[in-house]
Amino acid sequence: AAALRRRALRLRYGQCAELIEQTADWPELTRVLKLAGGSRVSRAAAAGPCLAAFRPDVSNAPTTLPPPAKLMDAARRLLPEGLGRELEYALLFYQDLERFLAATAAGPGDHVWLGTAHAREALAVHWAVEQLGIEHSPVFHLEFRHALFACDARAPQVPIETSLTRMQRDLLRLHAEWGANDRLRFYTDSAALSRDYESLVPLSFGVLPLPFRAHLVQRRARRAGQPLTIGYLGEARDEKGFPLLPGLIEALLHDYVLPGKVRFLLQSNVSQPRFNPRSAGALAQLRRQAYPGVELVARDAPLSPEAYHALISQADIVLLPYAIDAYQARTSGAMGEALAAGAAVVVTAGTWLAEELPPGCGETFNTPEEFAAAVRRVVDHFGAYRSAAESYRPIWRQRHSPEALIHALSGGSGACRSRAA
Repeated sequence: AAALRRRALRLRYGQCAELIEQTADWPELTRVLKLAGGSRVSRAAAAGPCLAAFRPDVSNAPTTLPPPAKLMDAARRLLPEGLGRELEYALLFYQDLERFLAATAAGPGDHVWLGTAHAREALAVHWAVEQLGIEHSPVFHLEFRHALFACDARAPQVPIETSLTRMQRDLLRLHAEWGANDRLRFYTDSAALSRDYESLVPLSFGVLPLPFRAHLVQRRARRAGQPLTIGYLGEARDEKGFPLLPGLIEALLHDYVLPGKVRFLLQSNVSQPRFNPRSAGALAQLRRQAYPGVELVARDAPLSPEAYHALISQADIVLLPYAIDAYQARTSGAMGEALAAGAAVVVTAGTWLAEELPPGCGETFNTPEEFAAAVRRVVDHFGAYRSAAESYRPIWRQRHSPEALIHALSGGSGACRSRAA
């Protein structure tokens, strides 16, 4: 019956999987299937050409199987707690996931990676494994990237709990009560974030590498006398410190910017101004000032991947003044891409970025005044910082490559840290 249902679904929905590139380096791995943004409810960050991407187009098709009876028990528990919407999302995700598995014929030799997972999706995956049976199910890898606390979970003070924290805790505890199985595995992308999740629920969270598309970075050669390019990468957001930039430029204006020692190249699109009011104000200030040597890129729309990586390729120094309450345990793609490009970086002390900063590759700071001083140090002694960054570049690229991710997902040695065997 299962085989007939699978065949019928494949005939109905067609081949919904687009294989970007299959890797031949891992013969034990049949496929790595990555849920991508085309699904109504699945979301994942792009992770490189070695992974397969899935973009279903079946939004109007009904599901063929109801979820397990556990759904009703979950509803009785979650609805009084105000989590009915999360349960609805889980059901939609379950429906999409069933179609995905049928369309791709994913089986026990396959691996399905959810690159930006949520606890509600863990419920859907749990239901799917039960429907398929453990012996017929692929291995699901759920990677959690959302920060839970505004401080270190090991600190003496009680971490600040948010509505997201409570929601993730309640849904993951429900999954834990249903019973773990080796077809469903949990990860984050930092050791600190894994500790945070493990402090909430009796589950183990491994740590996956960050699979940067380093092949898109084309490092440019520097010419003598050329001003250093100081870059800000990614959307202009309050939590990413964009509001600090006008003050930084003012502090460096007369000694560094106007004499032509440095130039600023700032990605400045504010996609959600109502959630980033300080960034919107900072952008308006930068536009009014219109200083020579300060270029605003992508003012009104995000950059394409090619344009974004071209921006990285131009930056000698990358500014990452991220808020500690948002990035104490959370990782930064821009940080990883900057290191993969061999750029020096300036990051906020106490964050994951500062913890990962290789020796000699940049500076840390705490206050706006220290921010300007840190940038000055990197500019004044750039040769030493550049040498360290270039030396570390191949190490970082090897550690955080798409190949390293595939090796981790397929069970390679040293793939991740786990609390329990």
